[in-house]
This record gives sequence, structure tokens and C-alpha cells, in this order.
Amino acid sequence: MAKKVLKFIKLYGWIIILAFLILFSIMSFYPYRRGGPYLTSRCIFGDEINCTELQIISDDGTGHGLLKFRAFNKVATIASFEFSAYANIYDGKWDQGQYIEIESQCMVSPNSGKDIKQDELMEIICTFPRTIPNVGDKIKFLVNASYESKIPFKGEIYGPIQ
Repeated sequence: MAKKVLKFIKLYGWIIILAFLILFSIMSFYPYRRGGPYLTSRCIFGDEINCTELQIISDDGTGHGLLKFRAFNKVATIASFEFSAYANIYDGKWDQGQYIEIESQCMVSPNSGKDIKQDELMEIICTFPRTIPNVGDKIKFLVNASYESKIPFKGEIYGPIQ
């Protein structure tokens, strides 16, 4: 019996391994291309801030897309923050569209991001120069940030476009 199992693995094992590799490759590529249906909404930063809420708005009524999120200062007793965000979006249908990079400087409140106390809640709003297409899809934003105008850190925000 063991010889039959070993013979089967030798003959067909490479096909099974190849099938799993192809399946894994397809599944890992899809979320990066269009956000993927299984990508959960989340806001990921290091130890510098603790992100609590996020919202991605396709059109704010003036032809601009918005990224809004809230976060707590976790770096120091008092710090000043700056944020910018960007994403590659697919604008169009199937093969008729193109990838476009959108970028934004973000506004931070309160106090325009200045002198934020430790554990104080900040609201960050990034306004993009155009709408974000494909309402209902999920998208990934990369966020560059710094505090005290010199110490950079990065984050990622994933979420559905509303």
C-alpha cells in the first residue's frame, strides 16, 4: 500500500504542486491590481499613530476624491504631523482604461497638525484633484507622514470606495 502511495506521489505530485503555485500566484496578484473583494478595510501604521476610522469618498460633489481617517498621536507628549497620500487607480473598463497615479497633501486637524498632545485624536483629510472611480471597489492608499518635520514614517490604508 505504501509503495502505491509513493508511486502516485512521484508520478502526480509535481502536478499538484504546480496547481497550488498557479492558484497562489493568481490569488496574490489580484488584490494588488484592483483591491480585491477579500481585502478587509484597515489602516496600518507603525507605533507612531493609532488609526481608528477611515472613509474613502469617490466624489465630494466638487469633482474631488477624499480620503479621511482619524488617528491618535502615539509618538511623544507633543508633536506636529504632516501627511500625504497617493494611490494607483484604474480608470476605465476592462482593457479600455489606464492606471493613473493620484496624489494629495493632507490637512490635519486640530491646529493644522501642530502641537498634538499624546493620545489626542487627529482627523486627517486628503483631497485628490480628481474623483476616485469604481465605487464599491476596494483601494490601497500609501501614506507618507512625518512628525516634527523630520522623522518620516509610512502607512497603508485599505478600504472600499464610497
